[in-house]
Amino acid sequence: MNTLPFLQIEPTTRCNYSCGFCAGRHMAQGDLAHEQLAALLDQVEGLEHVELQGEGEPLLHPGFFEMAALLRERFPAVGISTITNGSLFNGSNIERLLDLRLTRLMVSMESAEPGRFKAIRGGSFERVERGLAAFMARRAARGEAGPAVGLMVTVLRDTVDEALDSSLPFYRRLGLDGGIAVQPLQAMPQYLRFYDAAMREQLPQPEQGRRFNERAAAVPDFAAAMRERGRVPGFYERLYASTAGQPRCPWLANGMFLAQDGHLNPCCFVKDSARDALARPGEALSVALERRAAMAAQLARGEMPPACEGCPMGQTIVSWIRPRR
Repeated sequence: MNTLPFLQIEPTTRCNYSCGFCAGRHMAQGDLAHEQLAALLDQVEGLEHVELQGEGEPLLHPGFFEMAALLRERFPAVGISTITNGSLFNGSNIERLLDLRLTRLMVSMESAEPGRFKAIRGGSFERVERGLAAFMARRAARGEAGPAVGLMVTVLRDTVDEALDSSLPFYRRLGLDGGIAVQPLQAMPQYLRFYDAAMREQLPQPEQGRRFNERAAAVPDFAAAMRERGRVPGFYERLYASTAGQPRCPWLANGMFLAQDGHLNPCCFVKDSARDALARPGEALSVALERRAAMAAQLARGEMPPACEGCPMGQTIVSWIRPRR
């Protein structure tokens, strides 16, 4: 059986923003072929949740809505989530997004301060705010309870206070309800290789982390906003909970990543498909599942698979297993 409960799909590597830390800006620019997705779905059983998001802006894919509709057709009860930069919420897109019955929609940002937002992303914060406000108003007018809408906030050294000082007020002002997720600027080698010297300086240091934690602990409403992610669990919450605290990688146990170029990769952090893909375009899902099982077995022996280089979860699993061998 080709059981695959969790699948992340990268619709495109193209984006209308220019964030200096984004791996997608250094990758081949293109869109996932509808035929590649359809061929994969023909082989999948037991799909529970899909994340339509990768290293580009999902709504730039000309067939984004058709892909989501295909998922709904093949798997009527599947959960579907996405992360968007929020710049493309026009009237038509809002209606079509609501029609999809998404589980959760997260809007990515580093700051809700307009000047800082533009300096980092090269886009207009006001445009995002108008579009997101229109989305929430239209959701209410239609009497819809979903999708849950939240913020995905990336913390840079210079924006360590922004999640509290600008993003939290923005979240509350617009009446969002999908929670606030906070993640530090990615420090895995797969991402670091794309950073210039200035961007490497933006990696948060321990003192920034301590300051953030101290400030966050003093703001009960921020903790409440973070807990709201659990109201409607999205792809990552469900995937990471799927191993029930066991020392296993949830990706290698229950997930997979379909890259824009049609490769099936072990997880969303693998960026070198030529080296690390589980299956190339045209290869069967069963082949990818066999190779994934081999990687999982290697990790279970306390050996780090090459594709997992620099992964904090992999390192934690290996450090736990090795002394017990």
